[in-house]
Amino acid sequence: MRTEIRSAVHNINSRDGYERIWGEGIPEISEAVKEMLKDWLEADEFGKIKLFFMGTCDYSEERSEYLIRELIRGNI
Repeated sequence: MRTEIRSAVHNINSRDGYERIWGEGIPEISEAVKEMLKDWLEADEFGKIKLFFMGTCDYSEERSEYLIRELIRGNI
């Protein structure tokens, strides 16, 4: 018989647990940068967004992809 073990949710804002794994969450982003990211998102310029996070912000590829996903979900 298998017993399912569920751990307590440490961050209810994260549906998939990725934020809990990183422990860093979503960084503070200025309104000007949010507008720039929104424009790129509307133009489907995901490569530019990823390069911004990896180059300008110096985030890892995985964290950049996580932030893009949260941007698409509307959490940023």
